[in-house]
Amino acid sequence: MYVYEKFAEQGLFTTMQSKGLLPVEFDDLSGEQIDLLYNNLHGVRQLARIGRDLTVDQIAELLGNLYYKKWTDNLAYYATKADLLKGDKETVTENIVDDNMMVDERTSTNSVSAYNDDDFVNNDKDDSTNTIDTDNKRDRTLTRRMMRVSDVKSLQELLQNNFLCDIIFVDVNTVLTLKIFE
Repeated sequence: MYVYEKFAEQGLFTTMQSKGLLPVEFDDLSGEQIDLLYNNLHGVRQLARIGRDLTVDQIAELLGNLYYKKWTDNLAYYATKADLLKGDKETVTENIVDDNMMVDERTSTNSVSAYNDDDFVNNDKDDSTNTIDTDNKRDRTLTRRMMRVSDVKSLQELLQNNFLCDIIFVDVNTVLTLKIFE
């Protein structure tokens, strides 16, 4: 008996999802979609004796008891890897304080005199002092995300929808199918 024949009427992953034996992160994929993917990839495999003798409900319970913890642990591990990337950043804060004081002192003298005469002497004198005091305070913040290549690859594997499906399919095939093909 082939895999697609056994699960034609009642899908294995639909049954597992209805019993809560798939990780909750599969809520965005329906059991029918996972069944379709599994049947397309592995439907022509021969079932082992355990796959032929047990009902779909019994197979779902067996696989859940064997692998549910492994599947949720794998998914939790990769989810924490993705969470680590969210906070991986470098923040540089620069405080700039400019204190400037400019003092400008100026003396202007106007003297006009005529030769040998005191009446024509004009001794006008202007003294001025100008002081400019500036105080500039600026804060600059630079935030830069830094990702290691290995973390990016791990995240890429996690974001591929078939990553956990591949792990689950290998586990299911280990229990249900023969290692030979016709």
